[in-house]
Amino acid sequence: MSISRHLGAPRVAGVLLAFTVSAALIQPASAPAAPPTQPSPAASLLSQPKLLAPATDRVPPSIQALPVPAVSSIARGDQDRAVVAQLRDGATSTFRMIGVTWRSGTAPAGVVVEGRFRHGRTWSAWEQLDIDLDEGPAPSEETDARDGTSPLWVDHAGGVEVRVSSAGGAPEAVKVQLIHPGSSTSETTTDPSVLAATTPEANLVTAPPVISRAEWGADPSLRGECWDPPWGTTIQGVFVHHTAGSNSYTAADSPAIVRSIYAYHVQGRGWCDIGYNFLVDRYGQIFEGRDGGWRRPIRGAHSGDYNTNTSGISLMGNFDAVAPPAIMKDSLVSIVSWVLGSHYRDPRGQTALYSSTTGAPKTFNVIAGHRDSMQTSCPGATVYEWLPTLRERVANRIG
Repeated sequence: MSISRHLGAPRVAGVLLAFTVSAALIQPASAPAAPPTQPSPAASLLSQPKLLAPATDRVPPSIQALPVPAVSSIARGDQDRAVVAQLRDGATSTFRMIGVTWRSGTAPAGVVVEGRFRHGRTWSAWEQLDIDLDEGPAPSEETDARDGTSPLWVDHAGGVEVRVSSAGGAPEAVKVQLIHPGSSTSETTTDPSVLAATTPEANLVTAPPVISRAEWGADPSLRGECWDPPWGTTIQGVFVHHTAGSNSYTAADSPAIVRSIYAYHVQGRGWCDIGYNFLVDRYGQIFEGRDGGWRRPIRGAHSGDYNTNTSGISLMGNFDAVAPPAIMKDSLVSIVSWVLGSHYRDPRGQTALYSSTTGAPKTFNVIAGHRDSMQTSCPGATVYEWLPTLRERVANRIG
């Protein structure tokens, strides 16, 4: 996702943040109306998916935050930046996902994140972590939110090293967030076909198979109170994202990855819930994201000022350089068709969204990429270049 700020907003100075992990240790444009007290379900073109009962045998996710102390600047001969904060070999129990956070608005401009990991006795090569400073809620929606990196799935790892390099000073209160996803019975019983739409009717767009929060093991006790009201009035469009995490995971890993992202967004970043409305893995599995109901226009935390009346759908992986698999694209077509079809939106059209900060309107494609709302590389170059094809495929599916 790279560095981002709202378009036209000031960017922040050059920070390189790196960490090391050891596995041995561990449509027509229109203005939205005022939100109703209790929105009625949208008239739907789609059949409703069947949701499963909550998993009863669950170990909740856990997250450990380790401080990254500031240090006197240590020059890096091959770069203009210097190391200004670092943590070496912080011992910890096993974890599977990592992110780095700091006090909002305190990072100098040009933030870059790198990391390497040790699995057993073997260190990986250094790897860049993406940062989207304005991904998530608008400042008016989550006043206690922290800035940070996108989370990265490292599978089974433990112990951590972090170094922060900057052309300016260090961000304040830097922490490494180490997440273990816990476990759920869904990991051995998941069958997304169970959630496929029932009794499809003629001329309707059938709801795709979707894995509910209950089935992927969302712990309701983690979720906080979202900014009121937690919904909009309709769905005007979709923002397509990528999680900017690892592309190396199994289908069985996916529920744990979603639980880890949920824990990181809530406990690491300070958001009220997972930011995305839906997530799609590389095997075509679709996961329910933010809580609130299938037919309500639930406001997520994915596109800063433009979360209201939009749905954020994230592809699980990093697609800056590689394209998503065909089955992943097929599932994205299915869920976008369902979301837009249920609100009578033209996938080839445009719509006006209103900034939650300034109130000013901005015109977007009904199917837009995250980078259209702010300065970011999300959803990755290969996905963004594919969006015109996505629009055509969704239009053909809706009919």
